[in-house]
Amino acid sequence: MEHTAFWTFTNRTSSIYDENDNHEIDIELPGGKTRSAISFKNVLNTNYVTESMNISKDIVVKDVTNGETINLADGKFHTFGFDWYTDPSVIIYFCDGHITAINDLFVPTLQSKLWLGNWFPNNAAFVGESLFETDYMVVDWVKYIPYLNQPFEEWNPNVSVNAAERSQYPSSPIILENPNMIANGDFDALGALEDKTNRGWVYSKLNGYDAIPVEDICYIGDNVGLDQTPALVIKEGGYASTVVDSIYDGFEYNLSFYAKTDATDARVIVRYRDLSQGVLESKVIRVSGDSFNKYSEKLTPPEGTYSVQLQVYFNDEADCHLIIDEFSLVRGF
Repeated sequence: MEHTAFWTFTNRTSSIYDENDNHEIDIELPGGKTRSAISFKNVLNTNYVTESMNISKDIVVKDVTNGETINLADGKFHTFGFDWYTDPSVIIYFCDGHITAINDLFVPTLQSKLWLGNWFPNNAAFVGESLFETDYMVVDWVKYIPYLNQPFEEWNPNVSVNAAERSQYPSSPIILENPNMIANGDFDALGALEDKTNRGWVYSKLNGYDAIPVEDICYIGDNVGLDQTPALVIKEGGYASTVVDSIYDGFEYNLSFYAKTDATDARVIVRYRDLSQGVLESKVIRVSGDSFNKYSEKLTPPEGTYSVQLQVYFNDEADCHLIIDEFSLVRGF
């Protein structure tokens, strides 16, 4: 998952707590870190005064909106914000006009900078793995209203970042394409086997093929796909799988790919998974024909879906191949 956040931050050397002041207020998506339920159905509200003095509240948004909002990655605009008071000290967080958390511990008092970001933490336990290539955070407006008679400590938040020059930003509107949710869906990312497996796909082999290196029966082949591009090649005994997270019930998704095979029972299996990765339902797409054909399916995840596993393989048939290219999964909104 990507990490979408809206936060204030400043940091200074402190002798009071024998550690740096780290005054910070965060609204972070996806939430669920403290409950091991990382999902865009949750929002995480956090505030710090040092690295060790902080409080976080993971909120299931459905619980505070009477079911109005259950998926904050639904392609619609949502309004996030917080009211920050220092006298008395309290932070009131909200989403779409509904209060999500009220924190009166570790309330910052230092003058801070305001940040909006879309980034990847270096710890998968924070918001999960990044099992996609491209996505967007779109911001429509930002509003700041200062409160009167709220004391604060003046401080120059000297935080350095690598910033783009104004001339690098688009000067006219651009079109954001509906991104492919499958990492390396066009299989153009070549390289060593270890490199390829880290790009969203896992290559495996069936029982009985222990003596055969997996890279000999499941790999990305060059010049074998559409227009002689790279494509996924599966031989007898091999299979490949990938997982796409942030797939939720109540929304439609469009799955498509090109495939050709000389096997008699080649297939792509779609497995809808719940939060604990248990399989709720499965869907089988059968592949046939020794020329590339396009396969398209509309996916409607059942209730409780949080991710989808896609598995590509064919039954144990000697000297057969299955070639897949241009694997795409896009949101239907």
